Amino acid sequence: MNNLAILVSIFMSAGLSYIISDYYNMAPPIYLFIVLIALALFIQALIFVLTYNDIDDEEVEQLKR
Repeated sequence: MNNLAILVSIFMSAGLSYIISDYYNMAPPIYLFIVLIALALFIQALIFVLTYNDIDDEEVEQLKR
């Protein structure tokens, strides 16, 4: 997935949570918006690390040649 699309979806979901909470007259403070974005970026970083494919020893030998 494109990195820009991931960032846009993170900001859209945080904004949507504020819109929904404002609709029900329960608007949280602005620092919670920052916490939502930071948490989403952290989760995305974990997903990236867990799905990263490390190269094998055979591929390292081929790259050395």
